[in-house]
Amino acid sequence: MDKKQLESEIIERAWRDEEFRQLLLADPKRAIAEVLGWELPPHLRIHVLEEQTDTLYLVIPPNPNAKEEEVLSPEELDLVAGGSMFTVMGPQRLSLCLICP
Repeated sequence: MDKKQLESEIIERAWRDEEFRQLLLADPKRAIAEVLGWELPPHLRIHVLEEQTDTLYLVIPPNPNAKEEEVLSPEELDLVAGGSMFTVMGPQRLSLCLICP
């Protein structure tokens, strides 16, 4: 499963399954691990925001020129391939932000 497929699956499930949406907001690592079928690395931080119609979220991606101190495992690289965050914009939609230290 690539990043876009994962993103779509998580958001669509959150829209149709209120219990999963609540888990995603309360414990995103557990919710996403449930979708993936495996545990996420302990150092991986995940922030989930539920957008409101009167709020704009701006995410500043990591500086590509900054030094990378830690080498990511192949599994971690798969999670962030093509970028380290993804967002769905729009009224009353969930925004997911995966952040790797």
